[in-house]
Amino acid sequence: MLDNKIFTCEVYYDSEKQSQYGDGRKKVIFYIESVYGDILLHGKGIGESELREKTKEIFNLVSEKEFPSAFGMRYGYEVIPFDPHVKVDYVIDLDTHWVYKPVYNT
Repeated sequence: MLDNKIFTCEVYYDSEKQSQYGDGRKKVIFYIESVYGDILLHGKGIGESELREKTKEIFNLVSEKEFPSAFGMRYGYEVIPFDPHVKVDYVIDLDTHWVYKPVYNT
């Protein structure tokens, strides 16, 4: 099992201008909602079906409490400071194991 340490990094995120990788893929932000605390992860862009697969894979390996660290380490996502005003690309609800794309009013 993994330890519960979560390593944070100082990242400035402008929610209006997502940066991109050299191949044109956007970076994404995941909001992980949990009874253990809400967390934001960011990294390379993936689609909803791929995210669901990766989420299931991690749930088969670790508990909900260890999920953010395990997911981040396994797939190269970084924890960023939590800000409830950041518009996220996907939400992962650890209590229900539900993955969805939020809808924002513009």
